Amino acid sequence: DRRFGPKGSDWLPPLIASQDIADTPYLSSKSFIEITDNIIVEPTDDLDQKDLIGCQLGCDCVEDNRRPKSWCECSHNRCGVDYNYDTNGSLIDCLKPIHECGDNCFCGRNPLLKTRCGNRWTQRGTKCVTQLFADPLKGYSVRTVNDVKFGQFVVEYCGEVIDTFEAKKRFRLYAEDCDQHNYILVFREHFGSESTFEIIIDAKYYGNGARFVNHSCEPNLIALPVRSDSLRPRICLFAAKDIVAGTELSYNYGSSDSPLSDKICYCGSDYCRVDLNPTKRMATNAKEDVDDELLSQATSQDLNESQSSDKKKRIFSKELRCMMYGFGDDHNPYTETVDMFEDLVIQFITDIALRAMEMGRPGRVAVEDIMHLVQRDGRKFSRVKDLLTMNEELKKARKAFDEVKYVQSA
Repeated sequence: DRRFGPKGSDWLPPLIASQDIADTPYLSSKSFIEITDNIIVEPTDDLDQKDLIGCQLGCDCVEDNRRPKSWCECSHNRCGVDYNYDTNGSLIDCLKPIHECGDNCFCGRNPLLKTRCGNRWTQRGTKCVTQLFADPLKGYSVRTVNDVKFGQFVVEYCGEVIDTFEAKKRFRLYAEDCDQHNYILVFREHFGSESTFEIIIDAKYYGNGARFVNHSCEPNLIALPVRSDSLRPRICLFAAKDIVAGTELSYNYGSSDSPLSDKICYCGSDYCRVDLNPTKRMATNAKEDVDDELLSQATSQDLNESQSSDKKKRIFSKELRCMMYGFGDDHNPYTETVDMFEDLVIQFITDIALRAMEMGRPGRVAVEDIMHLVQRDGRKFSRVKDLLTMNEELKKARKAFDEVKYVQSA
C-alpha cells in the first residue's frame, strides 16, 4: 500500500498507479525504498534535538478534550499568528513561518488530543488522493484524484537529509553514472539580508511519492518549511491554488547549476523558462533574441549579407509587381524569392536543431525536443508554417512561369 505522509497516520490515502504503468519496472523492482520520515545522514549540527518548549497546560490547543481553542501558543509566539491553519486544515498565510505543535506540547502527550489538535495538519497526513502516471515527455508524474483546495497540505518531500559536502559528492557520482534523474532538493531560507539556512534532501534511494512531482514554471503547489519538535524543518508541499481532480501536481524547482539539471522544461506554461540551468538559459535567451530579430524581418530580408537593404526591397518590389500585374522580363521573377524563403526556413530549423543539441543529452537530439522548441512559441510556429506555405506557392508559380515561357518559345 503506497502512502504519502508521516508515520502514525491511519487515514492516509494511497498513491495509486494508473493502469498504463501498473507493470513497469519501477513498481515491480522498487528502485528506491519508501519512507515516511526523513533520514538524517551524519548530522553536523544539533538542530534535531527536541529541546523546543511546546505549549503547556493553560495553552494546550485543545479545550475540554473535544474542540480546538481559538489560538495556539506555538504559532502565536513563534509565527505571529493565532493559528497556522483554518478549521479545514488549509494554510491561512503562506508568507508566515509555520510552527506546529510537537511532542513537548501538552497535546502531544495524549494520543486523543494529538489527533484533534488543529496545529498538526502536516503530521496528521494528507486528504489528497494521488495517482502515479507516465507522461511521454516528463516520465513519471503525479496527479490528484480528488479536488484540492487552496492552502491544503498535499505531501511532504521525504528523503535523506545531507550536508553540502555530501550533496556535492553525490552530484558527482550521479553525473559519472550518467544518471539524468536528480532527486536532490536544496531548500534555502533567508533571514534578513545576510542570514541563510539551507536544508538538502536526497530522495534517490530513500523517499516517497513526492519524488515524482515534476517542475513547472507556473506550479499549483508551493514548497514551505514546517517546524515542530526541532529547528530543522520538514519541506511540505501545499496547494498554491484550487486544483481540479485529474490535474498534474507540480512545484517550482528553482534554478540549479547542477549538471543533472541541464535539461529542458516541458511544463508548457506561457511563462516557461525552457531550461532549469540558469547558465544555459541565458545562452538560450540570447539565441532566441537573434531568432526573433531574424523572424521579424523574414518578409523583407534576403539572407545574402552582401546585398544592401535597398537592393532587397527592389527584389521584392519587382517580383511583387510581376505577380500582381503579369509583366517583367524573360527572367523568371520568382526565382530569387523562392531561394530566399528556402534559405530562411532552412536557417530557422537548423537553429532550432542546434539549440536542442545544446540542451539535450550529449550526442543525442530527441525529436520531441525540437517539436517542443517550435510549438512552445505560437508566433514562431505560425511564422514557420507561413514561410513553408509561401515557399510552396512560389515554387508552383515559378514552375508555371517556366512552362508558359517554354510554350511561347516553342
